[in-house]
Amino acid sequence: LKEGSMINKSLSCLGNVISALADFATNPKKKIVVPYRDSVLTKLLQNSLGGNSKTIMIAALSPADINHDETLSTLRYADRAKQIKNNAVVNESATDKLIRSLKEENERLKKLLETGGDVVEVKAGMSDDDITNLRRQMEEEIRAQLEENTRAIKVDEGDWEKARKEVQKEDEQEKNEEKLRKQKIAST
Repeated sequence: LKEGSMINKSLSCLGNVISALADFATNPKKKIVVPYRDSVLTKLLQNSLGGNSKTIMIAALSPADINHDETLSTLRYADRAKQIKNNAVVNESATDKLIRSLKEENERLKKLLETGGDVVEVKAGMSDDDITNLRRQMEEEIRAQLEENTRAIKVDEGDWEKARKEVQKEDEQEKNEEKLRKQKIAST
């Protein structure tokens, strides 16, 4: 008997929470306190009912005349629950979002490289050599962007120290190559 009364109390509190959320959905400017703390059931369902999620409630109805009152009460309850409007958003950290966008850009750039013809905008009066040089330059820029994106993805995935060392090594190699170029120019 005591357990049954506690279940009824929890369901009654759930009905109050659903009513408060439905009132808030119909009039968002109105200050409404949702009584989640009144019951353990409503505390557990707080994120599902009024949080960042999509929730489905199923109403069990009976076509029998004997259950008319219960069916009507269930339909009213379901109607109140239907009025609740949540905006569920995928929880994604900034780094995960950055990694996803860089991977998408890499895929787009790879497809652009594969097609080849879509990379260069040919203008009237351009020779075949100009078009080839322009195409080669664009492909090099795309490859450089791919490498930069890949490097950024490695960094964001947590390989911080390794990526830092790789960047330092690449910077040293570029500096050495630049010195060699300057020496070659100076010697000629």
